Amino acid sequence: MSLQEALQRTLAEDTLQMAEMMEVGDPPFDRLGLRPSLPRVAMGHSMGGGLCPYVARKAGISAVMTMAPFPELEKDLDPALNLRESPPREALFVAGGWDLVARDSGGCLEPPGEAIRELAAMTDNAVFSLIPHGTHTGFEDELVVGDFPLLEGAGALPTPVGFLERAIKAIYTVFRGHQCATDQLDATEAQLIHFLERVKEVGPAGRARLCVDEFREAMLHDDAVRPSIAKSVELERFGTVSEEACRPW
Repeated sequence: MSLQEALQRTLAEDTLQMAEMMEVGDPPFDRLGLRPSLPRVAMGHSMGGGLCPYVARKAGISAVMTMAPFPELEKDLDPALNLRESPPREALFVAGGWDLVARDSGGCLEPPGEAIRELAAMTDNAVFSLIPHGTHTGFEDELVVGDFPLLEGAGALPTPVGFLERAIKAIYTVFRGHQCATDQLDATEAQLIHFLERVKEVGPAGRARLCVDEFREAMLHDDAVRPSIAKSVELERFGTVSEEACRPW
């Protein structure tokens, strides 16, 4: 087993264990009062996003939401394989127009987000969202390596006095500046909230109608997202559910 596969498999198995603990009400999740009747959604970013279809299939989770998911993973963890075997009932795939990380291994010449769009096209009820100028890390609200906060922890690292801390702060300033200029985080949050509301409305046994116009309206109604950004996000729907069946906003 390669190191990459071991990392992917460990993350997937840890997530499955957590999902099981939540379902049976083991501590600390027993304090949340979760009910079996609540709909469940598998959500993830980057490698975690690519693992969502596998986790959803194994845990019996019907809805998937991914941000910049890796389109290729090892063996049975591969998202395309799991989407073909067990397509989610509802799915939202969000990508960044400047993301050069989440792409096929041989797709260096393909437009950013194209490999993620192809994943969305494998499902029967999904929305694909491409945020112009969005980056791979633009979906994060802080700079981390694992669970280590780079900005807060840099000062404690054994390096020349303040050098690493100043370097990371400079990177963070650029990172946050670009993230704010694209409204990437807020536009994603608006779409995510709308997606979760639609899934919640129909419950675990229903099937939500995902409509492009409603996702755009969700961004337009969010004060944190500039109208120009909301209108520029590329939205595409995949599946057999008729657009005419969408409810009015």
